[in-house]
Amino acid sequence: MKSVLPNIESVFSKLSKGYKIASPGAGVAVLSFFLPWFLVSCGGAEISLSGWDLVVGKSVRSDFMQSSFSGSPIVFVALLAGVSILALALLSARRGQLVKVLDGGAVCGLSSLALLIVLLVMAGLESQATEEGLMVAVDYQIGLWGVLFGYLASFVGGLLNLLSRATVTQAHSLPSPASLPSAHATNHDVF
Repeated sequence: MKSVLPNIESVFSKLSKGYKIASPGAGVAVLSFFLPWFLVSCGGAEISLSGWDLVVGKSVRSDFMQSSFSGSPIVFVALLAGVSILALALLSARRGQLVKVLDGGAVCGLSSLALLIVLLVMAGLESQATEEGLMVAVDYQIGLWGVLFGYLASFVGGLLNLLSRATVTQAHSLPSPASLPSAHATNHDVF
């Protein structure tokens, strides 16, 4: 029985160098989205928040307090960015030249957007804890580091795609050797 999913080795071998870095990076970011990002401690109570918890929110109940963390749908855009990068890599492997315009710019843009969202969430969580005047400790967990690393790798892969595209464009715009003047040309040959 033939598999519906494409053979991963054949797809990966068709990818550009940039996508060979960007797509695993995006895969790590997508998987890390569901791992714990933050461990927030306050007065003996601890709450672990994943990227998904940051989207939908989470409530915590302990013996002496009940707290809830409201989600922010904008964090979902960071997850969609990783899925989009993976989709672009698959399209690039299947269609080749059809999506070359998107290979570098879109990957860099999506990675940058996701990184910006994640960094704003980090800053927002820290400032929210200090604004409320609570003795709150925020520890960064493996999921957050995976998302940051994954999107940084995707950004580097997008840059490689841009650089390889610029190199190909320059190679096509150079004049052919036949159209260049001969090295033995003298002044009377030129006029």
